[in-house]
Amino acid sequence: MFPPSTEWQVALDALAHTFGVSAHAIRLGDRRDLCETMPRRAPVAIINGSSAVSALSEFIQGLPKAELHLHVEGTLEPEMMFALARRNGIKLPHPSVEALRAAYNFGNLQDFLNLYYRGTDVLRERRDFYDLTWAYMEKAKQQTVLHAEVFFDPQAHTRRGVRFADVIEGIDEALRDAEGRLGLTSKLILCFLRDLDIEDAMATLDQALAYKDRIVAIGLDSA
Repeated sequence: MFPPSTEWQVALDALAHTFGVSAHAIRLGDRRDLCETMPRRAPVAIINGSSAVSALSEFIQGLPKAELHLHVEGTLEPEMMFALARRNGIKLPHPSVEALRAAYNFGNLQDFLNLYYRGTDVLRERRDFYDLTWAYMEKAKQQTVLHAEVFFDPQAHTRRGVRFADVIEGIDEALRDAEGRLGLTSKLILCFLRDLDIEDAMATLDQALAYKDRIVAIGLDSA
């Protein structure tokens, strides 16, 4: 049995409440009433706080998940940013991957957006958008994500001269490949940038209509 008054017990009770199961079932490693598709693991004996944290992490890692709000450009990691910059002949303001990673420790929204849009600048060709999206889907698979609803910002690219078709077709191809090769389903959501004018949004919508069979919703983002 677990100690009754610990952080672990609080976490355990929260999990039990969230998934509508008994804490006793979770203690015994019985996940059958959570999800039939969940990978089976042997029961874990918890004997101290450290083991509790480890077991909880393992439990969460094993849960099937849905990613319901994912801005795909925001998944660009420092290593890929440098790789795409080299491929497209772009000089980044950071001298190394490590320096770029340190910049991810931003202090406010504007610092984040500056870094976000600096990252989008390395996305130039259809294969760049494919590689970005595929890298995310592979990571999602590792984290037992079964379904992802993916937002993308076409205006962040078309205003730099990137073709709308290259953006959406690169992303869409990767999503389709992820379903066929990884078993990970997805939906694609187009976002307008709220800091741009209505005319720009309408021009983007006109381009998007040719792909309306691939887009399930419209969103609004940026600042």
